This record gives sequence, C-alpha cells and structure tokens, in this order.
Amino acid sequence: MTNLKMQSSQIEEFWPKSAPSILNVPKYVEKYQNDKIVIKCGGAVLEDKHLFDNFIDDIVVLNKLKLSVIIIHGGGPRIKKGLEKKQIQSIFKNGLRVTNLDTMQVVEDEMTKFNQEIVNALNLKSVKAAPCHLKQNTLFQVKQISPELGYVGKPTNINISIIENFLKDNLVPIIAPMGLDKEKNKYNINADTAAM
Repeated sequence: MTNLKMQSSQIEEFWPKSAPSILNVPKYVEKYQNDKIVIKCGGAVLEDKHLFDNFIDDIVVLNKLKLSVIIIHGGGPRIKKGLEKKQIQSIFKNGLRVTNLDTMQVVEDEMTKFNQEIVNALNLKSVKAAPCHLKQNTLFQVKQISPELGYVGKPTNINISIIENFLKDNLVPIIAPMGLDKEKNKYNINADTAAM
C-alpha cells in the first residue's frame, strides 16, 4: 500500500486538475506498463487548436506515466486544402482517396509537415518524439490495393524494430501512414488500417 501512495504522490505532480481522481491510476499503470498503446488521431481533430492542445497534453501525461505510446495520425482536412491550392480534385472510392502521382506528392508534403508539428509540440512539453514518415524512419512496406485507387497501399510488413528502439529510449513514435512498395514507389495508407 505504501508503494501505491508513493506512486500517487508522484503522479499528483503532473496530473491535470480537470482530470478524474488519481486513485485508480497506479492500478492501471501497473496493468498496462508492458503493453504498447496505439492511438490513432484523425486529421480533423488535429486541425482544431483546442483539441490539438488537449491531445498533446494527454500524450504528455501518458509519457510521464512511463507507458509506451505510439501515435498514428491522419491528415484528411489538411490534404484536402493542399489539393485545393494545387487545383487537384479529390475523388473517393469506398472511403479511400484515389491517389495519382500529383495527389501522392501533396499527401506526402502535408503529412510530413503535420507529423513534424506533432513532434515539435511534444518536444516543447519536454516529451521526446520521433518522426516516422517517408523522409525519415519509414515503417511500412506496402502493396497496391487496386489500380483504380492508384497509390493507395495496404501494409504487408512493418519494421517493428524501429518502433521498439524508440520506445526503449522513451521516445514517442509519431507515424504518418505512408509506405513504400518493393520498387520504392510511395503509397498513402488509410490511418485506421495502419493503426490496426
């Protein structure tokens, strides 16, 4: 019981005032301390500054609790704006964006920028985060879902060792869901699929 009280007093130092009671927190920390917690965050949530700040604060708390957190983010609204700027029309089939080479370039640019914003926001809160996107720490090998969708891929292999090494160093991997096929062609991946 003393150990739990000591843990609770440590948690009180960073626990948000508006959060529920910390009474059960040590129990849940113990339960999940050896698990990997994958959080998928949609691009729409990250476009709202208030929600974005809350999202960052939640990751900070989980990190301070010494839990292994992996973030996979979308980027739909930002990609849509990027495509509109370049006057590229968005077409969806079965909820997936049809992605030609021009669209894929916008997807990569917007997702990489977004990824870095999340990394920077966490770093400002003294949480070390590691970017994972096509320019840095590429995780996913993919195959094309169908020719009519273009450069939309389904993961066939994930380089888990990159994630595990980051977690060992208490880094939070921030993953943009994009990958490469065997010929090094770039593909967009649905963020829910990547998280699963």
